[in-house]
Amino acid sequence: MYNIEKIIEELKNNDKFRFKHSIGVMETAIELSELYNADVERMKVAALLHDYAKMYSNEELRNLVKTFDLDLEPMIIEIKDLCHGPVGAELIKREFGIDDEIILNAIRFHTFADRNMSKFDMILYLADLIEPNRRKFKGYHKIKRLVYKDLEEGMIAALNKSIEYIIKKNEQIYVESILLRNKLLEKQ
Repeated sequence: MYNIEKIIEELKNNDKFRFKHSIGVMETAIELSELYNADVERMKVAALLHDYAKMYSNEELRNLVKTFDLDLEPMIIEIKDLCHGPVGAELIKREFGIDDEIILNAIRFHTFADRNMSKFDMILYLADLIEPNRRKFKGYHKIKRLVYKDLEEGMIAALNKSIEYIIKKNEQIYVESILLRNKLLEKQ
């Protein structure tokens, strides 16, 4: 379906840390996809390419948002850690010819939660957070344990940690993250 080897070769030319991270995300995402019955082949592509636009500066990302005429909220455009997901999805579409919205949405949403995230989207979001190269952050083991027990419980724990982190930095919280958290809590 997709040429994973070609994608890996393309990514090898980039930052070594980012490549190692992408491989870790892919391996974790494969495990979670198998556990939660998600499409493994699509997930490999999404996981490998999820940080494709991470190397761009804030200014470059903002310029790409304009060039691609992306309809994004100002908060997403201003924060690199949020903006590289939607820009990356558009770059992947144009540079790799990938037009599979399941893959592209997961890449778009891996930087910020959205109340309409699918199971596939949540798997990529969580794999990005709990891949083995990230095990040093506080709360890693608890979140990972929950993710492997129940995807939605793991997502709630991840959102709690993210919201707590943003509050400590005294920054704005993307409202969709709160709406997703509330939606998941209501289901429990």
